[in-house]
Amino acid sequence: MDAQLPKPWYRRPEWTFLSRWLGLDPAAPSKPGQDSPASPRREITGGLVVLGLFLLVFVGWGLIFHLDAGVYAPGVVAVYGSRQTVQHRDGGIVSELDVRESDRVRAGQVLLKLSGDELRANERAAANQVFALEALQARLQAETNNRSSIARPDDFAGLTGDDLEAADSAMGIQQREFTARAAELATQKAVLQQRENQLSEEIGGYREQLSANRRQQSLVQDELSSLKDLLEQGLVPLSRERSLQRDAAQLAGQAGEYSANIARSQQQIGEARLQKVDLERQRIADDSKDYRDAQNQLSQDRPKLIAVREQIGRLTVRAPVTGRVVGLTIFTVGGVVGADGEDGEPDDATRDRRANGQPTDLLANRDQFRAVLR
Repeated sequence: MDAQLPKPWYRRPEWTFLSRWLGLDPAAPSKPGQDSPASPRREITGGLVVLGLFLLVFVGWGLIFHLDAGVYAPGVVAVYGSRQTVQHRDGGIVSELDVRESDRVRAGQVLLKLSGDELRANERAAANQVFALEALQARLQAETNNRSSIARPDDFAGLTGDDLEAADSAMGIQQREFTARAAELATQKAVLQQRENQLSEEIGGYREQLSANRRQQSLVQDELSSLKDLLEQGLVPLSRERSLQRDAAQLAGQAGEYSANIARSQQQIGEARLQKVDLERQRIADDSKDYRDAQNQLSQDRPKLIAVREQIGRLTVRAPVTGRVVGLTIFTVGGVVGADGEDGEPDDATRDRRANGQPTDLLANRDQFRAVLR
């Protein structure tokens, strides 16, 4: 009796389904070296190859790269550095609105304009004050240096529009003042010069009178000398001699008066000349004082003008970078803008992944672990 060989595993009843699925059913017709058409052997082989490649790549990545730890946490993608807020320092009333929510804008593009009528009025007043003071300084310098005309300030060279008109008006006022003051000074000097000339003529008259007086004195002395012999002989009365002596004394007194008048006139001429010098000195002193006062006032008004013009420049709000308008709160002309501003998202902003987790999960057993906590 022949020994019964054990059945292969695929012929056992419990493996019948698997053997048929794999194409190992001996009852199925097949040719040598050819699989059954229903056999999944090819697909299984391909799957095993893919699985082997995956395991190979995974093991290789694990050997090359080092992974500290992994933590599950909810997260969001946010703009790195948050939004860029465009705001006005002082706020105001919107006079022009050029953008809407989600509009794309370029760097330097006008977003909105604020009303600035009061600022512009203050700027005009400050500018007129500054130009008037600069023109005043130019006039004072011309007077101090005894010039015939006022040199136009260098700051007026590049002015245009309303500034040029205000500067020309200030220069016209100072030019008229310069002409009037020069005429007044010339008149005062002319009066003093006329007084000096008159005193010189008086001195000339006194000198002629003094010369005539001296000639008269000489004649009286000659007559007295000729009467001596006659008086000794008693031919001439004594009263005649006394009369000549009185005439000589009177003439001497007149001569002294003429000399005193000459000295007094010369003194008055010196005083007149000194007054002319004082006029120049006083004008220079007054001009110097006025120049310092104008300089001090300019040191206060120039910064005010610059500040007001900077405020006017800030009335036009521009985009700092290219991006998109988000979070707009002003939608109509006439709205009030506060100092909080509006938000914008730059085009070149970097997105940052932010995860929310427990600090114990992120930092456990890690001395140098970089993470963003929210």
